[in-house]
Amino acid sequence: MLSEHQIPAFKKAKPIYPHILEKEMNVSLFFVQEVNIQKEGYLQITGNNLYRIFDNGQLMGYGPARAAHDYYRVDQYMLKEGKHRIVIEHVYYHCNNFCSTNTAPFLECEVIEDERVLAYTGNKDEFICYKNESRYQKVVRLSYQRAFSESYHFAFDLMDFYTGKKNPFSYVLADVLDEKELLSRIVDYPKFEGIAFEKMEEGTFTYDESIKPYDDRYMHLEKLKIFPMESWEVDPNAYISRLVYQEEKVGSLKANVFYTYRLPSSKTGFISWEIEALEDSEFYFLFDELDSSKGEKKPIEILFYRNTTHNIISYECKKGKHHHITIEPYTMQFLRLVVKKGNIRIHQLSFIPYENPLVSAVTYQFSNYKIQKVANAAIDTFRQNAVDILTDCPSRERAGWLCDSYFTGKSESLISKENKVEHNFLENYALLEQYPYLPKGMVPMCYPGDHPDGTFIPNWSLWYILELKDYLLRTHDEDLVKQSLAKIKGLLHYFEKFENELGLLENLENWVFVEWSKANDDDFICGVNFPSNMLYMGALEAASELLHEPSLKMKAKHIKEMIEKFSFNGEFYVDNMIRNEKNEFVITDHTTETCQYYAFYFHLATPKNHEELFNKMRLEFGPKRDHEKVYPQVYKSTVFIGDYLRLMILLEYGYVEEVLDETVDYFYNMAIITGTLWEHDSTFASLNHGLTSSIFNIICGACFGLIRIDHSNKKIFLNKRFAKEKATLHIPTDDGDISISNEEEKVEIKKPSTYECIYLDSVQL
Repeated sequence: MLSEHQIPAFKKAKPIYPHILEKEMNVSLFFVQEVNIQKEGYLQITGNNLYRIFDNGQLMGYGPARAAHDYYRVDQYMLKEGKHRIVIEHVYYHCNNFCSTNTAPFLECEVIEDERVLAYTGNKDEFICYKNESRYQKVVRLSYQRAFSESYHFAFDLMDFYTGKKNPFSYVLADVLDEKELLSRIVDYPKFEGIAFEKMEEGTFTYDESIKPYDDRYMHLEKLKIFPMESWEVDPNAYISRLVYQEEKVGSLKANVFYTYRLPSSKTGFISWEIEALEDSEFYFLFDELDSSKGEKKPIEILFYRNTTHNIISYECKKGKHHHITIEPYTMQFLRLVVKKGNIRIHQLSFIPYENPLVSAVTYQFSNYKIQKVANAAIDTFRQNAVDILTDCPSRERAGWLCDSYFTGKSESLISKENKVEHNFLENYALLEQYPYLPKGMVPMCYPGDHPDGTFIPNWSLWYILELKDYLLRTHDEDLVKQSLAKIKGLLHYFEKFENELGLLENLENWVFVEWSKANDDDFICGVNFPSNMLYMGALEAASELLHEPSLKMKAKHIKEMIEKFSFNGEFYVDNMIRNEKNEFVITDHTTETCQYYAFYFHLATPKNHEELFNKMRLEFGPKRDHEKVYPQVYKSTVFIGDYLRLMILLEYGYVEEVLDETVDYFYNMAIITGTLWEHDSTFASLNHGLTSSIFNIICGACFGLIRIDHSNKKIFLNKRFAKEKATLHIPTDDGDISISNEEEKVEIKKPSTYECIYLDSVQL
């Protein structure tokens, strides 16, 4: 078996895939092999885009962990003594998306026992390939960001194929391909333990043809590589969009009947079911993260399209028993089963979470019920957004976005002790010399993925530099940071061409992004955008440390002086300045709350040099501010990212009670509704957003004075400012538990003797 960072290699296996199918989109294949293990052995496997492994009918594995273009991470799964029928279901999308690379398809695997290869791909008689003809191929995409949805037609029970009782699928010759660049998995393997759905309601529905079906760009945009609508083999949306539901007692699941189910909170994973079709039947699952009726009416309102997604899975089943587990992970709290025709009996319906398995190691207890609920929600949000890479959300996108990762990375080191997922995420960025579709030196806004339209966010690349500095501080992983230095140099060279005669960035190209608020309006970001320059200043300071180049720090100092000179108007920092017809700079009156937060977060402003502004920000700004009455000229921030910066600023300067009050006020309602934390303070977008997990760090900072834990050097960094709360925190280490308790401002720490406590006056999380 491989050690964690050992570069993997196959003993005999070769990459394989049918040449006749490699140009097709949304192809589903099975690779089947039976082996008899005399001693304990293992399966070693990789591939592109995704696979799952069934061992004697049981789900054993799902992968691979995502990697950069033309790199592939290798999984290993233990095989106990005995006979094994291994069925690998492989799906290749061959389309542009935000969460995987559109590179050539293949599968490579072998079974090893006592260093002896029992079976391997590349041997024409082993890992025989069959086309999965039970899955519809020409279907709608799942979203603009993700690939294709799932729709099936089962002529027999798929479990009979997994266990070897039936094999009606067509054989396909799999050709041997060129060798691939392999990487270690690094991250831990999820556990596939099902949880039960709770049945909430039942009823009937009618079909109203006058209702216009849901429509979205991902159904039509050819640049995404889609199947034209006229070629779709099924169109679940056209049917489901037109249904009108009525709650009533119905009993059996027959035509025009629905059941609605609920999970305890919003979860990400796979729907698993076993049914008996008493006659040929057709049914659908539709799902979402919340009840959009807000509990105000019945039946429950499940808007499968709410997050601009096609959250529908369709099934056609011949009479008889059937089993299935969805191959893609989905995010849901509410699930509706709709029977279009036939009659079915449910024998099992459950949900299999797809989550980070290390999270449960950290335990905590807050006497304040609301703080406890928000902390739970932050932890669960992290759990679902940190499986193989750090993602923005596990639903519409499943994409590894920069900036989001800057905040989520802070959470990982506290929640799961090791930054394994962040390592994979950053390593993916480091591997390629140049990315497809992007200008020289620029890095993708999210990765792995393909953006053929050339869209990128220059600001996000600056957060990337900041994250690398923080990652080194958290992990002391100098090898990965050294591997990333060329990226930093490329970015600095890229931004140089946008520096004007003042040394400030001006007229940045592509998608300039400050925050989801007025701060992102075109007339606020054009010309010299000061929040972008504040971020640039911070990135230069970080780059100076990473590259050991003092000149970059001097450059940052000059930018700081220029921002102070032109942006601060005596009361507030304004967002931008532009040029008039004479090419002279004109400072606008565009002013946002977010710009003030950028200034304080990057220490351009401090409570000492801007006491009056700091007091305004602390006491009069924030989510509760009535914008129309209090400083109406200063536009409000949103949770992504201004309100996060605000909490971190207040925490940095010791306003711990305010931090907790605002945290509860802002996030408690989210925690109650979905059990996760959201991208916005309303329900139109993702309700499970990775960066929000950093709220757990903020709570721990406010309640315990905990800044961070350096497990490599065995140091616990703290300050002596903490809220009047009753709370406990237990963090496991290799040397024993770190236990911190707060008994209403009396904090006690129990730690292994190998760890040292270091108290700091003011340090950012």
